[in-house]
Amino acid sequence: MLLRSSHPLVRLVAEGASTFLSYATAAAVIWFLFVLPALADERSERQRYEVAIEARFFEATSSGVSPAGGQGPKAAVLRHELELDDSTSLAFVRAVNAYVNSAKYIPDLDAYGQLDHWASLGEFVANGGGDSEDFAIAKYTLLVEMGFDAEKLTIVARQSGDYEWLCHVFLVVKFGDRELAFDHRSTVERLVDDSFKERVIFVAGSAGAEVVDPQAIRKIQFRW
Repeated sequence: MLLRSSHPLVRLVAEGASTFLSYATAAAVIWFLFVLPALADERSERQRYEVAIEARFFEATSSGVSPAGGQGPKAAVLRHELELDDSTSLAFVRAVNAYVNSAKYIPDLDAYGQLDHWASLGEFVANGGGDSEDFAIAKYTLLVEMGFDAEKLTIVARQSGDYEWLCHVFLVVKFGDRELAFDHRSTVERLVDDSFKERVIFVAGSAGAEVVDPQAIRKIQFRW
């Protein structure tokens, strides 16, 4: 055995195994001392953002929805004005999107003297408009009030292509196996495909909130 262990190939394998174990030990130390705590911090940060987004979303949307579901005054007036009956159709959602988009874009700083404010439908109507999340929230609230299934609606924030510290908010509506995104800039919806999903920062809906990109959300001008 001594003669065999002195063979150059055996020594090379032994040295390689020793080096591998040394690297593995070092990697384990780095993982437990640095990587694991960082992952825990990121999870904690993600949860903090999700709690804040969820609270804002439910506060903004719940104040405008009538308990009767589709029987509130806003719903009745709008349904009459649009002359639409089938609240599950794409044509109905397009009509609501165009109706809300007729309001003005107003930055939160001008409307409320704050860098960021998620307006309820009542505030949106009183001010005659709002910014991108206010448009999305107004559409969400009206559709739910008129009987649209809330589980098929989500508010989605995407990082702006122009500035990493800005985001643009859409109302995303699920129709069968498709999802369509509506915003205040156009009456034409956009298909939610892989390119759309690449820049998504967070999603909020009746099931709660989910932060997709916690690193991007740190740069966005929201006040949590």
